[in-house]
Amino acid sequence: MNGEKTGKTLKRKYEFGELLPPRLGKHHTKEAKIKISVYQQNIPGGEFDDFVSSKNERARKSKQYAEWRKAVFERDNYTCQWCGGKNGYLVSHHKKRFADYLELRYELNNGLTLCFECHKLIHKLEKRKQILITKEVV
Repeated sequence: MNGEKTGKTLKRKYEFGELLPPRLGKHHTKEAKIKISVYQQNIPGGEFDDFVSSKNERARKSKQYAEWRKAVFERDNYTCQWCGGKNGYLVSHHKKRFADYLELRYELNNGLTLCFECHKLIHKLEKRKQILITKEVV
């Protein structure tokens, strides 16, 4: 019964700003993030190389990627190449995976403009190995 009362008291203090939730506004250090990642992925000690996605994330945030993305949209006239739609959020899709084909990351012929919905569908079908997008864009 006492724990329930304490919980309600803390909740009230959080709601009225008398007390801040633990770690609010604080960030983990890189070392702490590595320890958490190693633990969650069951990586044996000493085998952690680096965050896998960090290299891909840096590449996707580069100026070269932004230029490639814009060139793909312009070539496809800002139109989804599957459904022909021009409305909504457009995505630049890599026909050959960004992470696996480093040499094709910024090749214009490896890009395809898709709307968000078609992009989700394509990845779903690719996951099921029902399609493989290799056709050349005219």
